[in-house]
Amino acid sequence: MQPFKGHLPSKIILLLLGLAGTAAHAQAPKIVLQLGHLSTVLSVAYSPDGQTVVSGSYDKTVKLWEVNTGRLLKTFHGHSSSVTSVAYAPDGQTVLSGSDDKTVKLWSVRTGLLLKTFAGHTRSVTSVAYAPDGQTVVSGSYDKTVKLWEANSG
Repeated sequence: MQPFKGHLPSKIILLLLGLAGTAAHAQAPKIVLQLGHLSTVLSVAYSPDGQTVVSGSYDKTVKLWEVNTGRLLKTFHGHSSSVTSVAYAPDGQTVLSGSDDKTVKLWSVRTGLLLKTFAGHTRSVTSVAYAPDGQTVVSGSYDKTVKLWEANSG
């Protein structure tokens, strides 16, 4: 497959030949969050109010960013391996992270403190999410399981 090398003013066009002439316009980013992670970013999620973004990385951290400025607000430390998935609670008060260390962690957005660790997977956690009411969290893993956890009890 050969990429199309032409372009329009101020736009990038990617044309993948062999996919029925499909063309996609790529837009330049509005703002680039600063280089805060020491390694590849694996997951990102917007806060419900759209004011912040959380990211997880191979560097074992979760980072909280201000959208309008790109400024790093907090770094959450606690995983012993790569952070593979992140999610915001519906109320925006907590963040979940899943990791290759086989755990899911619940963090306070306000304080940056670790509130709870959910352990039970036997392989890397690949995905995390909140239920719409924020009372239950769910995680998926390479161990071929999906686990539901009560957010307030563990």
